[in-house]
Amino acid sequence: MSSVTISTIISFATKFEEDSSRLYSKLAELSVEKKDVLMSFAKESIENSLFVTRTYRETVSDALETSFSFEGLDLNDYIVETTLKNNIDYAEALRTAINVEEKAINFYLEASKRSKSLLSTIPRALTVVAERRSRRKLKLESLLSQTD
Repeated sequence: MSSVTISTIISFATKFEEDSSRLYSKLAELSVEKKDVLMSFAKESIENSLFVTRTYRETVSDALETSFSFEGLDLNDYIVETTLKNNIDYAEALRTAINVEEKAINFYLEASKRSKSLLSTIPRALTVVAERRSRRKLKLESLLSQTD
C-alpha cells in the first residue's frame, strides 16, 4: 500500500466536498419545501473544501509533507456514491445523503486522529468539518423522519 500524505487527504476531502455539493444541489431539486436547507448544505460543502484547503496551504511545508504519512489509512474505505439515480424518490435520496454524511464523518475523524502529531491546525480543521457534517446528518435524519 502506498503512503497517504496530507496532500492526498486534502485532495480526497476536496473531491468529497465537491461531490457532496452536487448531491445536495440535486437533492434540492426533489424538494421545493426544503430547497433552502439543502442548498445551504451544498454551499457549506464548498466552504468546507475551501476551509481545509486554506488550512493546508497556510500550515504545511514541503519538509513536513515529505516526512509525514497516514500509514494504514485506506481512502477506499471512504469512497461513497454521491450521484442520485434518475427518478429517485425524496426519502431514498435523503437516505443516500445520510450515508454520504456517515462516510464523511468517519473519514474526517480518522484523518484528524492520524494527523494529531502533524500540527494542531490540520486535525482541528478536519474535526471542524466532521462536526459540521455530524450536525448536517442530524438535520437529514430529521427531514427523513418527516417523510414517514
